[in-house]
Amino acid sequence: MAKTRVQVSRRCGCVDAETGRQRGVTCPRLPVDDDHGSWYFAVQERSLDGQRQRIRQGGYADPEEAQAAGRALAAADHDGAGAGCTLGQWLAR
Repeated sequence: MAKTRVQVSRRCGCVDAETGRQRGVTCPRLPVDDDHGSWYFAVQERSLDGQRQRIRQGGYADPEEAQAAGRALAAADHDGAGAGCTLGQWLAR
């Protein structure tokens, strides 16, 4: 079984006044304000049809919590629970 890499980052929902788009990981407040934004994890898994897909979930209070959630999702997917597949794929399986 290959080890799945869990990427952890912090992002926020601030909107850029000029573009109207969310700043996400590029918000200038993230490096200076520890209470700004929340932590996310991203993992790449193979779906049931063999294609790679990125799964990203967030809202975690600290990076350790996000890392643990990412590892739990990857472990469930490798154990055959299909955590990384869509509902339609899971039902078809």
